[in-house]
Amino acid sequence: MRGIEVRGLAESLRFRRKAKGINVSRQEFFDTRPLRNPSLRWERTKNGTVTVFISYEKSRLASIFSKIPKEKQVMLDKVGSRVWDFCDGNHTIKKIAETMHQEYKLTMEEAEAALRAYFNQLSERGLVGFILPNEAQARSEKMKT
Repeated sequence: MRGIEVRGLAESLRFRRKAKGINVSRQEFFDTRPLRNPSLRWERTKNGTVTVFISYEKSRLASIFSKIPKEKQVMLDKVGSRVWDFCDGNHTIKKIAETMHQEYKLTMEEAEAALRAYFNQLSERGLVGFILPNEAQARSEKMKT
């Protein structure tokens, strides 16, 4: 099985889109703990879904000539909002997959595949980072030197 690419803790805390990833085993992927980007503001709406606000820094000159909004809103659906709740750095992806399996009547394979794709999207947008298991963290540190 091919390794799954995730960002290490140092890279993920910067929440950069182009951070260099490392390959992790399937087991390491499931032992990884997702973490919401602490620099983002987010709210729960009346219907229980989550809206994440991404602020843009634009120059004074750009603001004169364009009507670029100061922030972008990313609205998560019901399932995405439920996953967002678990992105606190304490829950493993395996625990989140088990919860999705039970609550939404998905097979474990469906839950795992959906989470893999969803976390890829969230990390590419800089909304979440990952706390890797110790073995993967050590490999990440070796790659830097």
